[in-house]
Order: sequence, then structure tokens, then C-alpha cells
Amino acid sequence: MVFHVKNSHTHKKTALKMVVFLMIILTLSLLLAQMSPVSAQNEPASLTGIIYDEGVDTDGDGAFDFLNLGVEINVTTAATYRVEAGGLYDSTYNSVSVLTNSSAYLNAGIQIIDVHLNGSSVYAAGVNPTYIAYIDLYDGSDNLLDEVYDLPFSKQYFYSEFQAPPIFIGFDEIERCV
Repeated sequence: MVFHVKNSHTHKKTALKMVVFLMIILTLSLLLAQMSPVSAQNEPASLTGIIYDEGVDTDGDGAFDFLNLGVEINVTTAATYRVEAGGLYDSTYNSVSVLTNSSAYLNAGIQIIDVHLNGSSVYAAGVNPTYIAYIDLYDGSDNLLDEVYDLPFSKQYFYSEFQAPPIFIGFDEIERCV
């Protein structure tokens, strides 16, 4: 009886090559998955991460009454959407506590919803904002669809460009001097 003994070294080399090949395929698959853009295919709309900012003076006194943000939205399903935006800050993270929202019916395509941030709040905080802290997108049922954080403005706004808050003076008692 004759037995043929195969070289076990050859089997080990083949097995090692297969393991290395599988590791390379797995690594490339994971890398490709990370590089692919996250798709909001199931969502009716998503934020593009692009904003358009400008100070607006509504009463012609030379001071911005509000900071208008045009928030760009990629709409796949026409419907009513709401944008909520809040928190302004400068390059050293000094912040302005401000929050606003706006709703609109949007058709499919790239659309813009404008939100107005109170200028008096910026003046009162004494902060020169360069960033918006967050923007959230909601559907008509108030389900959160998308959110973005820390978007830069097109320029630095100086607090002194904004409307000073109104000052109210009250009197409790008035005395008449004779």
C-alpha cells in the first residue's frame, strides 16, 4: 500500500493566501461603504448644509432688526416643512441665545426657507457672531428629518450693527415739587 502525503506547507500557504485575500476584500468593502455619501432616499427632504445670511433693517434706522438665514433644503416630496435654527457664536465660542423657526410648503427640488434671528438679542449679548450653532428640519407632523451643526456665516457680523433692545422706563410714584 502506498500513501501519498501532500506537502502541508503548500496547504498552509494556500490557506494564508485565501485569508489575506478575504481580509483585503473586507477592508475595501468597509472603505467603500464609508466613502459613499449618506443618502436620505427614504426621507422626503434633507438639509444641504448651505445657508445664505444677511442683516436686515426693516425700519430704515441703519441697524439690523434681524439676521435672515436662507436655509437650503433638498426636497424629494412636496409638502410643508419647518426649519428651526438657534444659537449664534463667534470664533471664541461666545454665544447668543436666540431661537426661531419658520414653515413653508415646498415643491420638489432645491428650495429655501427663510428664518429670522432677533437682532436685539445679538446686540444685548455683545457677541460678534460668525456661526449658527444648529439647524433642524421637520416634516408637517414635527418629525425630525435632518440636522446640521456649526455652519459659518458668509462674514462676521458685529453686534453694534444690530438694533439695540428697547428700554422701558416705569414710574412707581411721582412727587410734585413746589
